[in-house]
Amino acid sequence: MHVHDPMRHARKHFAYFMTQQQQTTARMISSLILLGVFAVLLRASAGLVAIAIVATVALVSFISRRILMRRVSYWRKFEPQRAFQGEEMVLWCNLANRSWLPAVSVYVDDTAPKGFECVAERYISTSGSPQAAALPAPEVVPGHAMQAEWVAATTGLDRDLSQRVALLPHERFSRGVRMRAKKRGYFTFEPPHVRLTDVLGLLEGELHPPLVDTVIVYPRVYALEDLPLRSREPFGALPALRTLVEDPLRIVGTRDYAYGDSFRQVDWKSTARRSKLQTRVVERASEPSVTIVLNVSTFTYYWEGIEVNIFEAAVSLAASFAKWAHEQGWAIGISSNGNAPQLQQIPRVRARRSPNQLARVLESLAAIGPHFFYPLEEFLFFEQRFLPASSTQLIVTPIMNVRIEDALRKLSAQGKSVILVCIGCAAPFIEGVVAMEMPLEPLARDFQQGGAVEEAAGD
Repeated sequence: MHVHDPMRHARKHFAYFMTQQQQTTARMISSLILLGVFAVLLRASAGLVAIAIVATVALVSFISRRILMRRVSYWRKFEPQRAFQGEEMVLWCNLANRSWLPAVSVYVDDTAPKGFECVAERYISTSGSPQAAALPAPEVVPGHAMQAEWVAATTGLDRDLSQRVALLPHERFSRGVRMRAKKRGYFTFEPPHVRLTDVLGLLEGELHPPLVDTVIVYPRVYALEDLPLRSREPFGALPALRTLVEDPLRIVGTRDYAYGDSFRQVDWKSTARRSKLQTRVVERASEPSVTIVLNVSTFTYYWEGIEVNIFEAAVSLAASFAKWAHEQGWAIGISSNGNAPQLQQIPRVRARRSPNQLARVLESLAAIGPHFFYPLEEFLFFEQRFLPASSTQLIVTPIMNVRIEDALRKLSAQGKSVILVCIGCAAPFIEGVVAMEMPLEPLARDFQQGGAVEEAAGD
């Protein structure tokens, strides 16, 4: 006959949720209680003393572990949070013990994503007060400082950020790692695993800090005067757009006359009223803008594969044009037929002038992958609805075929301002289109040949 046990279900779930460490502790307590009962029954005083000592040691280990798990913390700090491909950045891995107990052993299992390599490292250890362990930045404060200078990283370090240290009460240990960004893209530093022991080194606890840090690596940027372009002035066909187009009928106010102002713009009524020459200030009707259209296709058909070095060269050249146009005061934008897993839509930034516009364009270029949604000839007409009528379209493409040439002729016939930049391929002659050629070798030598397609835009 089956006897219903109301506690059976509760014991089953309790045992399921207990960790292995908790189960070991529970077995140790059960064994001590059982030995204590036998010692009492056998009247063994020495056994009771030994059990009391073991129980005291176990209690101290258990309490100290609980305190350390609450008072030991680990966090990262990046300087800076964004970098260009090939540049270096500093990652600070910080461990702090804010308790009055020492941490005998703290092991941090952490690693950097693919695309980074560790170049040098340094260590800073501060102790002496609770304030030293709670500093937000790795600074040397009165106390004990270890290895304040940078030293070359070991050969086997690579991307490993793991470390094992012992922390005194109210001590903070900071490890600085100087890393070089080898690839562009969005990179995620996964949460680390921290394992620590109690003051006696008997029990071990695990911490899982919810740290998920994202670092953006911008594409490599070149100075246009250093590139062997056929035309040193890529926008030389449109010199009239260098200055903002102003509407003389839209007067918004006056200002003091400055040397070089035309006397036709002098407001004589305001001059007579203020007894000082005044120049009319008119509203800006339009401004020079350029939208960079990037073609990520390296072959005519997608099943032919992807040339990663050519694709990366095209992305870097697009970033170089964007930086040049931004420095000239143009309104810049970006559009591409490539995919961007980190973005929620097609990589598209509307052309505008703002202080952070270049950063937005570079962030979009950092996220672009080598797989395309539409061929360039279809994407050009699909994108016209999002482009201003007066915007110059600078098309960067690694390939050229008959269908692309026909699309460019149609855009030119519609009155669109088009500039074509071909990388590693011959630029066609199209009436109304400014075409330039860019050899592949000066750009491709900075990128690794081949490689996995999925690694082209980071992890």
